[in-house]
Amino acid sequence: MWSAQQQKWYYEVAKGSLYATAIRCRECRQKRSAT
Repeated sequence: MWSAQQQKWYYEVAKGSLYATAIRCRECRQKRSAT
């Protein structure tokens, strides 16, 4: 689940697609972005 603040950033700032779906779980994304 995303917080309202995260959703606002994704759609308004990052211009993410409304129809996008996650490929990796949150923990896996955090591990990948830390490297």
